Amino acid sequence: MADAPLKKVVSARIKALRLEQGLTQEKLCERAEISVDAVNRIETGTRVPTIDTLEKVAAALGTSVTDLLHRAPPKPAKTPAPVRRLLALVENESAAVQETIEEIVRAALRLTKTPRPKRR
Repeated sequence: MADAPLKKVVSARIKALRLEQGLTQEKLCERAEISVDAVNRIETGTRVPTIDTLEKVAAALGTSVTDLLHRAPPKPAKTPAPVRRLLALVENESAAVQETIEEIVRAALRLTKTPRPKRR
């Protein structure tokens, strides 16, 4: 990838990060607030994203624009065992079931971050 044109590097990085996070193109476009067509065309290399779009996509993927432009292959992320077990449980479920589970996990995480009132 070191000799690839920057356009291909960006396309490949966005797609790799999206897939690594288990996101569909539709989910990425929702998070980045861009069209599905734009995500598809960026990933296939038929569109060169603007800097504004790169910033939105990077934020949606939880990374930086610099990381999207980096030519070296990304270091494989080490997924903790509990996360791997969760993935194994839901990977063969329908998209609707997976999205429901995602909503439940998000709600549970919000509950753990909400300060609870002190008992008297």
